[in-house]
Amino acid sequence: MALVLPDPYPGFLKEGGWARPQLPTLAVREAVEASANRKPVWAMLQAHDGTLFGNKDRRAPTFADLRGQLYQAIAAGAKGFFWYCRYWIEPHVEISLTYLAREVAVLREAILAPESPLDFAAVHPGGELDDLHLSRRQVGDHTFLFAVSSSDQPREMTFSVASLPDGPLFVVAESRTVNVRAGTFSDAFAPYATHIYSSAEPLAREVRMAAALKDIEANAHPTAKPGDLAARDNGGVVSVSQGSEPQRWPSAG
Repeated sequence: MALVLPDPYPGFLKEGGWARPQLPTLAVREAVEASANRKPVWAMLQAHDGTLFGNKDRRAPTFADLRGQLYQAIAAGAKGFFWYCRYWIEPHVEISLTYLAREVAVLREAILAPESPLDFAAVHPGGELDDLHLSRRQVGDHTFLFAVSSSDQPREMTFSVASLPDGPLFVVAESRTVNVRAGTFSDAFAPYATHIYSSAEPLAREVRMAAALKDIEANAHPTAKPGDLAARDNGGVVSVSQGSEPQRWPSAG
């Protein structure tokens, strides 16, 4: 084998949340430690609906689910990834994966860079949080900070970050900034949210998440076109006008 490839499927629950929220981090970290830098670690990530494999309480992943497990794997040391999907992939999953392919291409150098020895940590009275996954990378003069929440609750987080001057960090793909003051900055995290901070402003603006989310919303909740009498929301019923010949054609039902 030329590489190590764990497949840590978190399992997305119908009532919301993940069955195993930290699994991408734990599996990739174990593989990285076991490989001892002899082979690169890639990850096979879950882009399928668990009901396809008999799990009745499962669902397809959302955009946040896909992005969260991807960056958990990256923060834990994965240098590449595949997605396990099906040929009837859901439209919102296909849009999400297309966007994420562009995003990781923009961040390629940061993803492949080694972990920085400089500090990047959450300021938290109880110590390290096992549902917060952090990584700091350096590419030339630019710093990249990966922060992934695997909590099902929204929260405000404060981070300490060494050797950065006061001023803005640019949140990749989100068209906004956070401000470093005396070695700390704060940001809000929705459930299962991922934020990537960088000192490289042009790179941070190369991809825009809002357009992908708008496209996902339009496809996940399509509206009927004028004249579409068969649209579900119009209450239309479709029936065949002529019976089929069983020997020649499959049933219309």
